[in-house]
Amino acid sequence: MKLGKSHAYYPISVGKRICQKQRKPIPLWEAKKKIRDPTQGERPETIRQEIAAVYDYDLSRTVDTIRLDYDFNESCQRTVPEAITCALESDSFEDAVRNAILLGGDADTLSAIAGAITEAMHGIPDAIQEHAVPVTSPTRRTPLKLYRNCIR
Repeated sequence: MKLGKSHAYYPISVGKRICQKQRKPIPLWEAKKKIRDPTQGERPETIRQEIAAVYDYDLSRTVDTIRLDYDFNESCQRTVPEAITCALESDSFEDAVRNAILLGGDADTLSAIAGAITEAMHGIPDAIQEHAVPVTSPTRRTPLKLYRNCIR
């Protein structure tokens, strides 16, 4: 699984050293196909290992373990790995978002990240889409429609 340049990660510097790791980007619809299609794609454990290796994120904890001591933290180092874990341990879109919200802390950011990842894995249920699209700003509906057409 190759991750895009836009996903560059800058860890907290140790001393004055900052590390950035990048991979060749792949189009979104190809990434979604790899995640969703078990014959071509990556399973959650493979995704977890690849992300941990590329971005130095600690993805060894489970949602239940994170929940024990997680509190509000707006840094990417303590938000993104937790959101990824919520997504990778989910059985559905709703499950991932619920996992993220129940962690507490920066719940809106956690659930937005987990939801985006989980959409690639499980899709978004029609009932949620039918409710969300009408309340989406009209200026965002056209890009949303174009995005939906590209990834299907």
